[in-house]
Amino acid sequence: MDIKKKSIIYIFAAITITLLGIIISINSRKVKSADAYLNNNYKTVDFTEKGISSALKIIDDSNKYDILFTGEFHAIPGNETINLEMLKYLNKTDGVNYLICEMQYSVISKLNKYIQNGDEVLLKDAFNSVKQRNPKFAGDDYYKFWQELYEYNKSLPKDKKIQAFGIDVDFIGDYTIKEMSGLIPSKEPSKDISDKLTEFKKIADGKITDDKEAINIFKALNDDINSNKISYKAFFDNNFNDFKNNIDSMINTSKYAQIQDPNRDDLIYDNFMRIYSQNPKGKYYGQFGADHIFREDILSNGNAFYTLAKMLEKNNSFKVLSIPIAPSNRMELITQAQKLAQNRFSIFKLNGKGSPYMKQNEDIFTNNVFGIVNGTIVDNYQYVIYLKDK
Repeated sequence: MDIKKKSIIYIFAAITITLLGIIISINSRKVKSADAYLNNNYKTVDFTEKGISSALKIIDDSNKYDILFTGEFHAIPGNETINLEMLKYLNKTDGVNYLICEMQYSVISKLNKYIQNGDEVLLKDAFNSVKQRNPKFAGDDYYKFWQELYEYNKSLPKDKKIQAFGIDVDFIGDYTIKEMSGLIPSKEPSKDISDKLTEFKKIADGKITDDKEAINIFKALNDDINSNKISYKAFFDNNFNDFKNNIDSMINTSKYAQIQDPNRDDLIYDNFMRIYSQNPKGKYYGQFGADHIFREDILSNGNAFYTLAKMLEKNNSFKVLSIPIAPSNRMELITQAQKLAQNRFSIFKLNGKGSPYMKQNEDIFTNNVFGIVNGTIVDNYQYVIYLKDK
């Protein structure tokens, strides 16, 4: 190769390297430092209805998502207030009118009837069933949440009213059996479906107490419903979906009982997809335990956790928005975020233009309590709520 050709090649290489350096420099300037970014992407307010409602306006992209989650540490004071204000905000701004709950179908079905008609007997019945099973999940705040949701729902036009669904497994199985029994009409069923219903009534009447025998009866009844759907629909009429959803959820609960794996998200996912298929298209919101809402795998108690949010995105191409609620007694913000979080309720937008949280090595917390192992912060969640102790 002659000297002239070598010179051209060297010059071309030098120009290429220079251009690459310029491009890299420009791109690096587009990503702001954490301090500079956070200064323009947060709200901090008093813990009041008015304050929280105002702060939530920072969520300016909810219209892009099909399913929206907040994620709590259970039994933290303030959780129910945030849950209600988020639901109201999303209902007003984005037409979200389906509420999904980390609770079994039978309990929330009763509460859904309450928020439609205001019959407090329904509220007390469902609330007391939860309180007897786990008092810390059914305190005054939980009761007040449903009361205030009823009042809000009452103000909405019929086509905008919120419907609530429970999609967790049945931790209170006897309550579900009682509710299913109450759904059976007083009239006699046709002969082609009477045998399996008679077997179910033996469970409801306490004549069958062995769990394995009861589950086999549930499965046989479920198979019979699938084979004779027309007859069962004619018999149950408007109660058909409630009865069938309870059976399916109880069968999923039996699977959970067998494996005893704390990661039950595949069963919750199955319960959700059944609800989704039965209702007109719409947007869903729910406040779940934080482990369920991340869009990538996390580590929980040392085990990989394939989350509900990830299943919804990967299996069905739903677009999911995830917003964990971080209590100050469990999580510590980085210095600048801590300075900004002056009031009890603060929210940070992490997916804005120039966000450093789209980079792998950035985190808004000093301790990785959430157990994130895959992707960037924004791959996992897009906003974070920081809740200070009273």
